[in-house]
Amino acid sequence: MIQLENEELHPTVREFKEFVNKHPQIMIEVRKSGKSWQGYYDKWVINGEDDAMWQEFTTSRSKPKEQNSELLPLLMKYAENINVNKLQEQIGRFDETIQAIQKLLINSERHGEKTQERKPFNWFYD
Repeated sequence: MIQLENEELHPTVREFKEFVNKHPQIMIEVRKSGKSWQGYYDKWVINGEDDAMWQEFTTSRSKPKEQNSELLPLLMKYAENINVNKLQEQIGRFDETIQAIQKLLINSERHGEKTQERKPFNWFYD
């Protein structure tokens, strides 16, 4: 597919492209929904950019920023309540548990190798 330069595009297509660039939520919605750009373009040409349809894309643009600004103080609040000594103690217990599991696995592998080595001679001892 050949990409056309802005100068080669029809003026209304250029305007629509500028409109979409101002409101990237439209692009996100088109990609998410899998719908054709043609439908959005047609509605933009017929109804204009002041239509209520575009309101969800032009106003939702600020919502992620608001959510992010609320998230940081919440994370800071949780970080203040973390007891570092208890956290280190729990990490230490977790480390001990992992070491015990590793020892069990190593011992079971060694035991498994010994029984495999003796298997050919088991008929002799029966």
